[in-house]
Amino acid sequence: SKGSFTSFVFEYAAESLGNNNVDDFYRLAGQTTVYVPLNESNDIVFAQSVRGGYIKVTDDRGEGVPFDKRGFLLGGRTSIRGFE
Repeated sequence: SKGSFTSFVFEYAAESLGNNNVDDFYRLAGQTTVYVPLNESNDIVFAQSVRGGYIKVTDDRGEGVPFDKRGFLLGGRTSIRGFE
């Protein structure tokens, strides 16, 4: 009901690591969420989240970067949509 959650992710895909029909790429992503109680009983909590990322193709001989690595998906366990 109060505090913050921050995560950073680095992903790297390369033919030398065993990727199959995928371009070589790296991806950086980060997210931070802050939770602030609005009353003393913590019944009402303000939550704000920010996400950002960067992806760079280092070799375009494959079939492209996988769809799920190109952006951010709505929902999930680390988004505000995942809480009651």
